[in-house]
Order: sequence, then C-alpha cells, then structure tokens
Amino acid sequence: NFINDGTCHINNTDAAGGTFVHTIDFKRNFLNNGTFSGALDFQSGNLTAVAVNVSFTSSTQSQSISVTGGSVAMQNMSINNSFGTVTTGSTGFTVNGNWTVASNLTLGSGAITLSGTLTKTGGTLDATTNSSTLIISGTGSKSFTINASQTMNNITLNKSSGSWTVNGGAFSLSINGTFTRTAGPLAVNGGASFRYTSSGSLTYNGSSLTSGIEWPTSVSDAPKVVKFAPSSSATYTLNTSSLPVLTGGAVIVDGSTANPTVSGSGSIAYGSGAGLVYTGNTAHTVGLEWTASQSIDSVLVNNSAGITIASGSRYVNKVLTLTAGELKQPTAGDSLYLGGSLV
Repeated sequence: NFINDGTCHINNTDAAGGTFVHTIDFKRNFLNNGTFSGALDFQSGNLTAVAVNVSFTSSTQSQSISVTGGSVAMQNMSINNSFGTVTTGSTGFTVNGNWTVASNLTLGSGAITLSGTLTKTGGTLDATTNSSTLIISGTGSKSFTINASQTMNNITLNKSSGSWTVNGGAFSLSINGTFTRTAGPLAVNGGASFRYTSSGSLTYNGSSLTSGIEWPTSVSDAPKVVKFAPSSSATYTLNTSSLPVLTGGAVIVDGSTANPTVSGSGSIAYGSGAGLVYTGNTAHTVGLEWTASQSIDSVLVNNSAGITIASGSRYVNKVLTLTAGELKQPTAGDSLYLGGSLV
C-alpha cells in the first residue's frame, strides 16, 4: 500500500513508470500523470485523471473532484461524508459502475457520464446551481433510486440497450433544464413520478423513437418546450392523445442536421400562447406537430429548405412568421386560415 500525507506527483519518469496497482489512501491532493488502478479512499483535496473506485468519507472538511488536463474514469463512486459538501468541477468525468450519494453533493457544470445505477440515500443533491448535466449510457437496465423528491438540471438518456428506471416511494424526479432522449426508454417504479419544472424542456435527438413517460400527460408536469432535432433522418412516433405543451412554450422541429418526421396516432395540445417553430435547412413535410384539428397561436417558419403541408387545411390563431424558406400548400382546395398577423 502507498500512503500519502502531502502532495504526490506521479509521472512517467519515476521508477514505477507512472503505474500503480496497489491501494492508496490519500489525505491531500492527488495529481496523476500516469496510470492508476486500485481502491482509493479520498479524504480531502482534488482528484485528477485516475480510473479507480472512489469513496468520499471525510469527517473534517468539504471535498471536491477537479479535472485539469486529463480524464477521470472511476469504477464506482460513493459520497458519504459526515462533514461539509462534496463538489464536482467544470470538467466532466465518467463513472463506469455504480454511484451512491449518502451525504451532501453539489454538481458542477462538467458533464458526468454514468453507466451503472445511481442511488440517493441521504444528504442533499444539488444539481441545478451550476447547470449540471448527467449522461446515462451503457447497456442493461439501470436505475436512479431516490429517497425524496429530487430536481435535476440536464439529463441525457443514451443507453444502447436496456431501460433507465426512477425508483422510490411517492417521490418525483423533476427536470429543471433539458431531458434529452437519444436512445433507450425511461420508466418509473414504486410510486415514483417524472415531471418538469415550469422551465424544463424535452428534446428528442436520437434515431426513430416512440414517446413514453418522458412526456407527461398532465399539464402540471409537462415540458415547456419540446424539440425534435435528430442527427440523422428519424421518425418520432407519438401515440398518446393530448400531449401538453405549457402556456407560452413551443414545439421546435429542427432540421439543422437532418429531417425529423413526427407521426403517430396521438396528438399535441398547445397551451395558450404556445407556438410551433420550424428551423434548419432540411426540407420538411408537416406531420403530427400541426394537424388540421389543432389550434396553434403562432407558427414560425425559419427553414431555408421549406415546409410543405401535404394535404388538409391548417389554422394559425394569431401570428404566422416567415423568416426563411417557403410554406407550401400544394393540394388544390386546401386552405391556410390566419386569425391574426402575417410577419
């Protein structure tokens, strides 16, 4: 075992060649420029560029993870301090295994990628002060277990297989920033629920997906903005009726990279003042986002390749704005009804 009570600098010029494979108990800062594997009990200071199991257990001071000019990949991480708060920094890191939070933790702006489960058993998890991002990746079904209602800032769900489940009593997981669904389904269990704050938004940016509980059906839980923005041409299927968009919110169909097709047997319910926005430079044919039976206060066309209404009449209650590209309605006999201004 290697025990350090000061500051240890490991580099490729020392006898070990920068590689340590034993257990190290650190009570000060750790700067690693080589390769480290083993178990690390991190008592205080900053952790840079290691791939280990990490436990934060200080009883005397707050702790932090700081990544400067390297990458951090831990197997499992445990936050269980009896004093102060553990904080993460502006550069992200990866937890390949499981993550347990039993004491106070403040997340920084650096994105954290998690392949295992996240379990919160105690303390306060502050994910909003620094606009944090949590990326859920990996394979197999994993979960986020909460012991109280929890607000997160940004979450990206990008699992190549398996689902991600929110567990825990009659508690809610709220999104204050953006929930991005790239791959994999979201689920809830044990009475838990999933919702958005009044500023929360939902983005679909993966390949073809069918909407699920990431788009709540209750207006009080719904996102303010829903965005369809794939990296390659994709179809997003909505099979639930009256999926709500909050008052003053928007549905954004973003063709900046590829065309998103919105289809299905469901429908979107636009709140008062909510609008429909077309952006990008990829031609788009209007789908379920704007049907003949929908009432939308405003529509903005800002897609240089144009928007086509293949068939049927459409209604805009207040304002139609044409910034870039054409709004085409080629079928004879179809009408576009405008109840307000053309800008």
